[in-house]
Amino acid sequence: MTRGLHKLSDKLQQIAKSIHRWITTQSRMWSDGAAVYEATFIAIQSARGRKSIEKKREHSQTAKNILEAIK
Repeated sequence: MTRGLHKLSDKLQQIAKSIHRWITTQSRMWSDGAAVYEATFIAIQSARGRKSIEKKREHSQTAKNILEAIK
């Protein structure tokens, strides 16, 4: 039983090292800095929000048009 737990512990350590290595070598947050990363993230999320609102308005207008046509 302890051998299985030891193998699991080793695997978890390997995964943690792999994640750490990726973050420190590949992550844009690490290379650009937290402030730049956060500003970029906020800009992306804002654009997604605007796009979502536009789609909801379009669907709402379509539903209104359908209801008007039925009347």
